[in-house]
Amino acid sequence: MTTLVSSDLSPALASDASVKEFSEVILHLSMAFQEALRRLAGQDEAFPSEGYGMLTEAYGLRTRANILYLTPSTHVVQALNFSQADLLGKFEEILNFLSDVTDLHTVNSILISVITIASALGEGRTKVVEFLFETLCVDLESWKI
Repeated sequence: MTTLVSSDLSPALASDASVKEFSEVILHLSMAFQEALRRLAGQDEAFPSEGYGMLTEAYGLRTRANILYLTPSTHVVQALNFSQADLLGKFEEILNFLSDVTDLHTVNSILISVITIASALGEGRTKVVEFLFETLCVDLESWKI
């Protein structure tokens, strides 16, 4: 797997370049969600009723990645209490974890968390993004159990 982690220890998402870098990780994640859903389609009986909705959400995540990439200046978040490297490292951890997920409920939880963070970026949203990132970190540990 290609390493997506930045060595940038400056606050996360504080520049156009860092938002673009994050958008690339989100794009990789959208593809990983699609792959996980394809894999689970034949294994989880709930897929016909739940999986197609999640697949639509994964396509929406790809759209969100493109929006972030094309309009990074409107998604910069100032003075976050975690670094760009921390952010990208956590999302790479999610990317690697997705290949081991065996149920739709966990895929859905992760997908919603990623979409929520990717949609929350922008000026004046520091506290919201910090809260969402902290929650994602805690949730990721519980999903691994």
